Amino acid sequence: MGFSEKVVEIVYSIPKGKVVTYGNISEFLSGNKQSSQAVGQAIKKQFELSTDGFPWWRVVPRDWKPVKIKDKKTGICARSLLEDEGVTFTNKVVNEKNRYKLKND
Repeated sequence: MGFSEKVVEIVYSIPKGKVVTYGNISEFLSGNKQSSQAVGQAIKKQFELSTDGFPWWRVVPRDWKPVKIKDKKTGICARSLLEDEGVTFTNKVVNEKNRYKLKND
C-alpha cells in the first residue's frame, strides 16, 4: 500500500468527533512532519474523487483551526461538519478534548 492510500485509510479511521493534524499523520507514517504537505495532497485527491463521505474535515493544520473549504456535495464548511460531530472550539481552535493523536506502538 502506497503513502496516499495509507493516508486515506487513516483519515477513514479517525473517530467521529475527533480531529488530527496533517503533521501527526505525517509523523505516524514517516517518523517526521516533513511529509505534511504530501498528506494534504493525498487528502485533496481523495476529497476530489470521493463519493462516499470521505471525512476530510477531521484533519486540520498544526494551528488546530479547520481549513476554510466546503464539502463539494453539501456546501457545508469544515467547521460546521466538525460541530455536527460534537467538536467544540475556543477562539476558532479545536478544543483539547477533541484532539486525536495517532501513535505508533
